[in-house]
Amino acid sequence: MPRIPSRVSVGGAELAYRVVGDGPALLLIMGHTGSMDQWPLAVVNSLARDRRVIVYDHRGMGDSSSPPGEWTIEQLADDAAGLLASLGIALTDVLGWSMGGLVAQELAFRHPGLVRRMVLVATSPGGSAARRPDQAVLDVLHDDSIIGAERGRRVWGLMVPQEFAEAFPAFIPEVARTRRAATRDDALRQWRAIESWRGSWDLLPTLVIPVLLVTGTCDVVTPPDNSLRMAERIPGSWLVRMDGGGHGVIYQYPGRFTGVVRAFLE
Repeated sequence: MPRIPSRVSVGGAELAYRVVGDGPALLLIMGHTGSMDQWPLAVVNSLARDRRVIVYDHRGMGDSSSPPGEWTIEQLADDAAGLLASLGIALTDVLGWSMGGLVAQELAFRHPGLVRRMVLVATSPGGSAARRPDQAVLDVLHDDSIIGAERGRRVWGLMVPQEFAEAFPAFIPEVARTRRAATRDDALRQWRAIESWRGSWDLLPTLVIPVLLVTGTCDVVTPPDNSLRMAERIPGSWLVRMDGGGHGVIYQYPGRFTGVVRAFLE
């Protein structure tokens, strides 16, 4: 994946992005405080074998600019739509992980006809319908005293089951890898966007595009019951539960994960 990103002006922000591969478009939408550098390279390279994979940094994250004011999930969805428009893409598949799944849902609702198929990984319907993690997990996620690589190490302990984290410590640098860590203020603004989102629960039955939901059975950040309940409300959706997978299931099982995603998209 090319290291130097391109940039485009969208909604008052300068969004950094990269494009890998050729073929039908696939937009990857990152989670809370993450940057495009943190997508597992094995996942990106596999998906880019026959697709035009677009990765980017949300406003305030990675190499994107940080405009003033509060942010919303709706705004982040419009950012994604603006990026696609700048690239001349009128139809795309979308894969959103964690908070990126919230943005992906909002993108599909706010810009009908833009999303062909949608993959929602370790995400929730947001709002009052979301199943929230235990308080101990929230305490780590809300600890704004840790940022950058140290935050990556701390959060990695929540991303996967403990036995996996101990067996594969080399995964930590990949999760923490970024050209520029989010500032404390930007991380909090993004978190407030998540907390203030109205959610998708009432709109899920209206989705008319194919949807794949992927969850790990051991996800303590976004409890897997969220995906199960969403699948029951989205007509014709696929649900894949990966045994032993945590919130970072895309890091744990990149081969299995991309195999499922490729089968769904094809």
